Amino acid sequence: MNPVVVWVLVALIVTIGIGRFTADGKVKAEVRRAQESLRRVSPACRSNGHAYKPYATGYRCATCGNHVSSSEDELYGLSANGLVDRRRCPR
Repeated sequence: MNPVVVWVLVALIVTIGIGRFTADGKVKAEVRRAQESLRRVSPACRSNGHAYKPYATGYRCATCGNHVSSSEDELYGLSANGLVDRRRCPR
């Protein structure tokens, strides 16, 4: 094999390695941003699951306070986000 061919192969392998490393970093950063934008869940609930107990018209987690509707398709949250607002008094 010609030394020029060897150097071209080495340069090609290094270029591919750098490209994959950069792509991995971008994907990991995007996943991290997506996870940060999600609602925070306490570590106890994340590892063991929520411990729901009946509360008003739905169920509330005894550990973190997460509220779930007793209706199948009803989601609670801010009315600005298109969800059902559960506040007793408007803001």
